[in-house]
Amino acid sequence: MENFIDQPLGLVSEMTRREFVHILETISGTKDLVVDRTLLRAFDRIANMSLLKQHGVAGVIPLRTDGPILTTSEAQKRIYLVRSSLQMAKTLCSLIRSEPNLSCAVIWVDRMLASCSKEFELHGVSGLVEEYDWSLSLVTIESDLFSLEIPLHLSTSSTGDIFTAANSLWQFQSLYGQIPTVYGIGERSDEVWRVLRRLYVEKGEPRASPDQPVSHLFVLDRALDNASVFLTALTYESMLHDTFGISCGKVTFSGDVEERLKRTTGENGINEVENKTSKSKPVLLDNNDAVFSAVRNSHMTAVFPFLSSKAKEIQNNYGKGTSFDQVSDMKLFVSNELKSLKLQHRQLETHICACEVVLERTAMVNASERLEIEQAIIANTADLNTVFEYAENCMLMDHSPWQILLLICLASMMNNGLPGKLLNSFKESFISSYGIAFLSVLNTLSKKKLLMTRSILSSSTSLPNVIGVQPHEGNSTLPFIVKRLSLVPAATEFVNDFKNPQKMNYVFSGAYTPVMCQVVADVMMQGFNITDLKKTFNGKVFVEENSFVPAERRPDSRMRKAIMVFFCGGVTYAEIAALRLLAQLNSFRIIIVATNIIHRETYIKCLGDVSQL
Repeated sequence: MENFIDQPLGLVSEMTRREFVHILETISGTKDLVVDRTLLRAFDRIANMSLLKQHGVAGVIPLRTDGPILTTSEAQKRIYLVRSSLQMAKTLCSLIRSEPNLSCAVIWVDRMLASCSKEFELHGVSGLVEEYDWSLSLVTIESDLFSLEIPLHLSTSSTGDIFTAANSLWQFQSLYGQIPTVYGIGERSDEVWRVLRRLYVEKGEPRASPDQPVSHLFVLDRALDNASVFLTALTYESMLHDTFGISCGKVTFSGDVEERLKRTTGENGINEVENKTSKSKPVLLDNNDAVFSAVRNSHMTAVFPFLSSKAKEIQNNYGKGTSFDQVSDMKLFVSNELKSLKLQHRQLETHICACEVVLERTAMVNASERLEIEQAIIANTADLNTVFEYAENCMLMDHSPWQILLLICLASMMNNGLPGKLLNSFKESFISSYGIAFLSVLNTLSKKKLLMTRSILSSSTSLPNVIGVQPHEGNSTLPFIVKRLSLVPAATEFVNDFKNPQKMNYVFSGAYTPVMCQVVADVMMQGFNITDLKKTFNGKVFVEENSFVPAERRPDSRMRKAIMVFFCGGVTYAEIAALRLLAQLNSFRIIIVATNIIHRETYIKCLGDVSQL
């Protein structure tokens, strides 16, 4: 078992692990653990199989609702590890009643809802079930990145992640001490802080500690910036996520990547049987992969040159093995360097093949033309007729409907609505191309003011609230925020050298700086000007001082304490890369925490209230 305490903020993971072990010890006998599929990878980060077996778990089984759950023969009990929801309670009632002689327990993640216990009573299973609650808390994705791994369809609901976010902040502060300075922007952030205040009353308010590793906390609302989700990011990690989907730091590459790897390993004389056994196996993407670590935040134009130079470096290092005259020198080379070279070689092959597939797929959908249109939209220079013409061509070529909706919603937001004639024509063509089932999606996006006619929006200044059921009136529009924070560079400031970026907008090829990243940068450089920020975000700003240092004073990198940036509603890999660059350029340590890491197509599906993703 890895030592959590030695990790950054490792006490949180260690506490989470010990609480779960305590629950296992409370439940006597040998047990099967049936885990909600949305929890599997996050749970694996906390407790591996060897630890579970030490505490009486015979097997871990993914939860299924389409048939009987197969259990191990030696298990005396069954434990369900699931997220709290009324629908899940109904599902468990059905499963428990189907096997009344089996002793069961339920561990509710985050909290035990009264509605779930009441559902058990209504179906007569409360006496058959032991109930516990357990907080999954912050899952370590990387040394500077933590996620609550809340499913996106829950995070985009009106209150889906409020309690979980507040509870995670309470847990963190209870272990490390109260954070001295807290900034909050956005309505959702304010809701999180109000819930946290209630937790202080119920569980106790954390005390200040000189050992607190975080000096400043930003609590930011995803609704402040959906443009960063709708735009196509061009960092390597962003494009891997768009193409294959990264889940809790792991990716399962598609068959075409596996085929390329099979051909490459075959050419290098590696046993094909060994290669087949690894097919579709999830690959961990973290800084232990030296190749991935070097390119994860790089713009795609800088990735292949690096991979090429790395290939030459590895080839030259292999060549050292042929130049030794002494057996002792060869022995040292084999024992000290050869294993590392083989590992780097495998990593390099994997990322070269993945890059090839990513670029081939983007070429198939004419990504360069899309990027030009997106940049024109965000710069407010786009001809809307050209935008809709491009969308029509995408429909004719049967491109993903979700990618088309991302583009048109971006155009709607940046123009405060779209001309009625163009929008109605688009909707007709869209329904004709992809089916009547999308009618409800279009209506939902319209209700959320993500896809609206200009006449309706012209008298309103409300910004679409992308994670709520209804938008909150009085929010600033995207064009206003873009201008206020100078998020789009002037034509004379546009720089095309992305190999050594100096500005956060490189993640969108220099076209746009993510709103929340710019807010953090402004506070780091100039201090917290609450008056200006209230004007920018229409008053949805709060600050809390828990120290003698004035909150408006800018953070000092000499204090050697971190800045924590908490994204309520999810974060994108583009924003993660931008904040990492900001930290690097200014010698700060920034810890990024989010309710989840956003996948663009999944996000627009959730906004459209699509039940089957």
